[in-house]
Amino acid sequence: MNLDFETLQCNVSTRVAGTKNNFSYFSLFPIPYSLFKFMNYQVIYDGNCNLCVTLVQILENLDRGKIFNYIPMQDEQTLQKWNIRSTDCELGMILIDQDAPQRRWQGSAAAEEIGRLLPGGSVFVDAYRTLPGLKWTGDRFYEQIRDHRYTIFGKRDSTYKSTYCNDGNCKTS
Repeated sequence: MNLDFETLQCNVSTRVAGTKNNFSYFSLFPIPYSLFKFMNYQVIYDGNCNLCVTLVQILENLDRGKIFNYIPMQDEQTLQKWNIRSTDCELGMILIDQDAPQRRWQGSAAAEEIGRLLPGGSVFVDAYRTLPGLKWTGDRFYEQIRDHRYTIFGKRDSTYKSTYCNDGNCKTS
C-alpha cells in the first residue's frame, strides 16, 4: 500500500483544524486520520485545579476531541457511569479506554499514556520510561504536585467542564 503522506497530511489538518492553513499537531506527524476515529479515551481530571484545567485546555487544543473526552472528577453522576467514586480520584487523574473500560491508568501512568497516544509521543514516553531513575523521579514529582496542587497553583471558583465530553452536556466555564 502506497500512502501519499503529503496529501494525507493536508487532509488530516483540514479535518481537524477546519482549514489546511491552521496549525494542528496532526500536520506535524502524517498519520492517517482513520486510525484515530476508533480511539476514544475518557480523561478524568480535577475541574477545580488551575494546573489541571490548564493542561486539559492545552490537550483540548491539540486533540480537538478526536482521541480524548474529558470528565471533571466533580461530576459524580458521570463518574458513576464508569464505576468511579470521587474517592477513587484522590490518587490523581484517570484515563479510561472507552472501548475496553477495564483498561485504566491513574496518576503519572495516565499522563504517560496520554503522551503515548499523541502522534509522535511514544518516542518521548519510551525514552522517559527507559532512562534510569527518570520514571521514578517523575512518579514522585507527580505525587507531590497532586498532593499540593491547590496550594501551589490555586483553586478555581467554579468547576471547568470541557467542550469535549461524552454525555453531550458540555460547556466551558
